[in-house]
Amino acid sequence: MITRDVIDAVQDIVNNLTVTLGSKTITMHAPHLERYPTQLTTAQLPLALTWPSASSFDYEGVSGGKRRFMQSLTIIVYIQPLGQNDIPSRAEEAVEWLDVVRNAILDKNVLISETGPQAYQAVLTQSIGSPYRDSGITPSISFGGVSYVGFTIDATVRILRSS
Repeated sequence: MITRDVIDAVQDIVNNLTVTLGSKTITMHAPHLERYPTQLTTAQLPLALTWPSASSFDYEGVSGGKRRFMQSLTIIVYIQPLGQNDIPSRAEEAVEWLDVVRNAILDKNVLISETGPQAYQAVLTQSIGSPYRDSGITPSISFGGVSYVGFTIDATVRILRSS
């Protein structure tokens, strides 16, 4: 269940982040995997969902050594339904959230460090060849057939586990 624990740890990074726009403070919702919604309501927004993407895995050192996983994750952030009446405020809110989420991810390094016979460590990682990436603000993130203003962030988690 390492991948599930890692997803929940990433959700914990962005859960309850806040942005203040004018006199209004807005809080990010980022539920754990088992609580992902089947539909979105405005009361749930903004909402972040983290999904595992492609991964690579091997042994570190000789066969039977530590197992190494590089798990890519996509964090999808839904800000507001697209709508036609108030595009400027939706764009402004999305830009604020992009900065807040980027900084929260950069400020966090070790996600999980477990001890015991199945000990493992999960670390958000970046390198010159593999920095974090985001989509920029887009008005076409879809959920249940509805378009939302939002963005995605791609991050990689390096997981080391004893055999």
